[in-house]
Amino acid sequence: MPATLTHVFPSGVKPVYRLRLASGREVTASSNHPFRTLHGWTALRNLRPGSRIAVPRVLAAPEHVTAWPVQEVVMLAHLVGDGCVVKGQPIHYTSGDEANLAAVEEAAQHFGIEPRRVQQDNLWHVYLPSPPRAGRGKRNARRCSRTAPPALPAAR
Repeated sequence: MPATLTHVFPSGVKPVYRLRLASGREVTASSNHPFRTLHGWTALRNLRPGSRIAVPRVLAAPEHVTAWPVQEVVMLAHLVGDGCVVKGQPIHYTSGDEANLAAVEEAAQHFGIEPRRVQQDNLWHVYLPSPPRAGRGKRNARRCSRTAPPALPAAR
């Protein structure tokens, strides 16, 4: 169900926690995020195992679903699992499995990236440099978009 987002404000960089509900649903929030309880609004840091919080009776399916190309799903999954995306370091993927390394290298081609494989002991790193720059030091917007996709991918 569409709704307008309200009460959004910047609060800096802080740790984020995962709250797992008895239903198996998970919520990611900072320690000061309020949750509705039987006794009013309570910050996450004040909840304890067994605390009862309000949840919607029904979660409707998304109105618009955008399917992602397989290469984008493969790259995201591998970078989340065994990738290194840290400020000040080159983005890279580490594995000892040839099939996984090949999958990341193939997915990189989709983004216009020429991967570079380097061995370290019994593991391999696949470095994923930025695509070539366009003129005047600007990134090539056709090949390297910094915007998020408009919707979550469809579950397959």
